[in-house]
Amino acid sequence: MSGIYFIRHGESQANAHGICAGQSESPLTQQGRHQAAQAAQFAIAQRLKFDIILCSPIGRTRTTADIIASAIGYKRKIVYLDDLKERFCGDFQGGPNSAYYAAPETLSSREMHVESIGDMKKRAERIKTYVRTHYPDKTVLLVSHSGFGKMLRIAFADHSIDEYDKTDQLPNASLIRFS
Repeated sequence: MSGIYFIRHGESQANAHGICAGQSESPLTQQGRHQAAQAAQFAIAQRLKFDIILCSPIGRTRTTADIIASAIGYKRKIVYLDDLKERFCGDFQGGPNSAYYAAPETLSSREMHVESIGDMKKRAERIKTYVRTHYPDKTVLLVSHSGFGKMLRIAFADHSIDEYDKTDQLPNASLIRFS
């Protein structure tokens, strides 16, 4: 059974404290490690066999991917791609999520140095092209982040970036099938 699956990393310390991590490092909490292990058990129960795991190089996603790979008996090398990183949150990184969520997109990109949703969409389209070119008819697991995961979902469904809502969070360590 082929398909493209996405998983957001397990709960990070920043998640637990309401901090906007963006592309900064924030290790998994014990709960986050447990969530990743539960996701692996779900994949096993669904008889999912991933041909390739593609992962953001940020530590919380690497740890999540490692936990899953170990639990499911994945023997190949995990491939790390910079394009799978979380949205760069500029001046909001390290501050409260509430400030990031409250800021209008035009202000965020222009004055707070946040990556534009247009640039995020370009990265998501590159990932979609990469997966479809290099792994056609394979079962692929993308391990990334909530903000970027929402943009990946938009790209794989061929939807408009107008559907992007930065306040809507994808759940930690839940497998989502894109196709």
